[in-house]
Amino acid sequence: MENLVSCLSIFREILCSVQVIHTHHVTHYDLKCDNVFLDFQPDPMVILGDFGECRMFVNEEDEVCLRNLGTDYIKSPEMLQLTIAAKKETNEYDRRRRVGTTRLSDIWSLGCLLFELLTGEFLFYHEDWVHFYLRVTSLNEDLVT
Repeated sequence: MENLVSCLSIFREILCSVQVIHTHHVTHYDLKCDNVFLDFQPDPMVILGDFGECRMFVNEEDEVCLRNLGTDYIKSPEMLQLTIAAKKETNEYDRRRRVGTTRLSDIWSLGCLLFELLTGEFLFYHEDWVHFYLRVTSLNEDLVT
Protein backbone atom coordinates (compact mmCIF):
# COMPACT_ATOMS: atom_id res chain seq x y z
CA MET A 1 0.00 0.00 0.00
CA GLU A 2 1.63 3.22 -1.17
CA ASN A 3 -0.13 5.45 1.42
CA LEU A 4 0.60 3.21 4.41
CA VAL A 5 3.07 5.63 6.03
CA SER A 6 0.62 8.54 5.68
CA CYS A 7 -2.29 6.48 7.01
CA LEU A 8 -0.30 5.32 10.02
CA SER A 9 0.89 8.87 10.71
CA ILE A 10 -2.71 10.11 10.63
CA PHE A 11 -3.79 7.24 12.88
CA ARG A 12 -1.04 8.07 15.37
CA GLU A 13 -2.36 11.64 15.57
CA ILE A 14 -5.89 10.31 16.06
CA LEU A 15 -4.62 8.14 18.94
CA CYS A 16 -2.98 11.17 20.54
CA SER A 17 -6.22 13.17 20.19
CA VAL A 18 -8.28 10.39 21.75
CA GLN A 19 -5.79 10.13 24.59
CA VAL A 20 -6.24 13.85 25.25
CA ILE A 21 -10.04 13.71 25.33
CA HIS A 22 -10.02 10.58 27.50
CA THR A 23 -7.61 12.30 29.91
CA HIS A 24 -10.12 15.14 30.13
CA HIS A 25 -12.97 12.70 30.91
CA VAL A 26 -14.68 12.72 27.53
CA THR A 27 -15.72 9.65 25.56
CA HIS A 28 -16.38 10.35 21.87
CA TYR A 29 -18.58 7.32 20.99
CA ASP A 30 -18.50 8.02 17.23
CA LEU A 31 -14.89 7.64 16.09
CA LYS A 32 -14.86 7.03 12.35
CA CYS A 33 -13.12 8.54 9.33
CA ASP A 34 -16.07 10.87 8.66
CA ASN A 35 -15.33 12.53 12.01
CA VAL A 36 -11.61 13.05 11.44
CA PHE A 37 -10.60 16.24 9.68
CA LEU A 38 -7.25 17.03 8.10
CA ASP A 39 -5.98 20.61 8.03
CA PHE A 40 -2.89 21.26 5.92
CA GLN A 41 -2.49 25.00 6.64
CA PRO A 42 0.15 25.92 7.70
CA ASP A 43 1.26 22.44 8.85
CA PRO A 44 -0.60 19.13 8.55
CA MET A 45 -2.90 18.61 11.55
CA VAL A 46 -5.50 15.99 12.49
CA ILE A 47 -8.67 17.28 14.16
CA LEU A 48 -11.39 15.17 15.78
CA GLY A 49 -14.89 16.45 15.10
CA ASP A 50 -18.57 15.70 15.64
CA PHE A 51 -18.80 15.49 19.39
CA GLY A 52 -22.60 15.19 19.17
CA GLU A 53 -22.56 11.66 20.59
CA CYS A 54 -19.83 12.29 23.17
CA ARG A 55 -20.28 11.96 26.89
CA MET A 56 -18.45 13.87 29.58
CA PHE A 57 -17.97 12.36 33.01
CA VAL A 58 -16.60 13.49 36.35
CA ASN A 59 -14.92 10.31 37.53
CA GLU A 60 -14.76 6.61 36.76
CA GLU A 61 -17.89 5.85 38.76
CA ASP A 62 -19.77 8.42 36.65
CA GLU A 63 -18.20 7.20 33.40
CA VAL A 64 -20.59 4.35 32.56
CA CYS A 65 -22.91 5.35 29.72
CA LEU A 66 -26.32 3.67 29.66
CA ARG A 67 -27.50 5.14 26.33
CA ASN A 68 -26.99 3.62 22.90
CA LEU A 69 -24.80 6.13 21.03
CA GLY A 70 -22.83 6.30 17.79
CA THR A 71 -22.77 4.73 14.35
CA ASP A 72 -23.83 1.08 14.32
CA TYR A 73 -20.94 -0.35 12.31
CA ILE A 74 -18.29 1.03 14.67
CA LYS A 75 -20.08 0.41 17.97
CA SER A 76 -18.54 -1.90 20.52
CA PRO A 77 -20.46 -5.09 21.35
CA GLU A 78 -21.40 -3.61 24.74
CA MET A 79 -22.92 -0.56 23.08
CA LEU A 80 -24.86 -2.71 20.62
CA GLN A 81 -26.26 -4.78 23.47
CA LEU A 82 -27.41 -1.79 25.56
CA THR A 83 -30.84 -1.54 23.98
CA ILE A 84 -31.62 -5.22 24.49
CA ALA A 85 -30.21 -5.29 28.03
CA ALA A 86 -32.43 -2.34 29.02
CA LYS A 87 -35.69 -3.98 27.88
CA LYS A 88 -37.58 -5.23 30.89
CA GLU A 89 -39.46 -7.81 28.80
CA THR A 90 -36.34 -9.86 27.98
CA ASN A 91 -34.80 -12.70 29.95
CA GLU A 92 -31.53 -10.74 30.02
CA TYR A 93 -32.95 -7.88 32.11
CA ASP A 94 -31.66 -7.52 35.65
CA ARG A 95 -32.42 -4.23 37.40
CA ARG A 96 -29.51 -4.76 39.81
CA ARG A 97 -26.97 -5.12 37.03
CA ARG A 98 -25.62 -1.86 35.68
CA VAL A 99 -25.06 -2.48 31.98
CA GLY A 100 -23.19 0.22 30.12
CA THR A 101 -20.10 1.30 28.25
CA THR A 102 -16.99 3.33 28.98
CA ARG A 103 -13.99 4.79 27.14
CA LEU A 104 -13.25 1.22 26.10
CA SER A 105 -15.94 1.62 23.43
CA ASP A 106 -13.73 4.27 21.84
CA ILE A 107 -10.85 1.78 21.79
CA TRP A 108 -13.04 -0.69 19.85
CA SER A 109 -13.98 2.11 17.45
CA LEU A 110 -10.31 3.02 16.96
CA GLY A 111 -9.64 -0.48 15.65
CA CYS A 112 -12.59 -0.11 13.29
CA LEU A 113 -11.34 3.35 12.27
CA LEU A 114 -7.86 2.01 11.43
CA PHE A 115 -9.39 -0.62 9.16
CA GLU A 116 -11.58 2.06 7.53
CA LEU A 117 -8.59 4.36 7.09
CA LEU A 118 -6.58 1.62 5.37
CA THR A 119 -9.35 0.15 3.20
CA GLY A 120 -12.07 2.79 2.87
CA GLU A 121 -14.68 0.35 4.22
CA PHE A 122 -16.25 -0.45 7.59
CA LEU A 123 -14.63 -3.47 9.26
CA PHE A 124 -17.88 -5.16 10.32
CA TYR A 125 -20.33 -3.84 7.72
CA HIS A 126 -22.95 -6.24 6.42
CA GLU A 127 -26.07 -5.42 4.37
CA ASP A 128 -28.16 -7.50 6.75
CA TRP A 129 -28.05 -5.63 10.08
CA VAL A 130 -29.07 -8.73 12.06
CA HIS A 131 -26.14 -10.69 10.58
CA PHE A 132 -23.81 -7.80 11.52
CA TYR A 133 -25.23 -7.65 15.07
CA LEU A 134 -24.89 -11.39 15.66
CA ARG A 135 -21.37 -11.43 14.24
CA VAL A 136 -20.19 -8.73 16.64
CA THR A 137 -22.12 -9.75 19.77
CA SER A 138 -22.25 -13.57 19.66
CA LEU A 139 -19.53 -15.69 21.17
CA ASN A 140 -20.28 -18.47 18.66
CA GLU A 141 -19.69 -16.34 15.57
CA ASP A 142 -16.35 -15.67 13.89
CA LEU A 143 -15.63 -11.99 14.40
CA VAL A 144 -13.17 -11.71 11.53
CA THR A 145 -13.79 -13.88 8.48
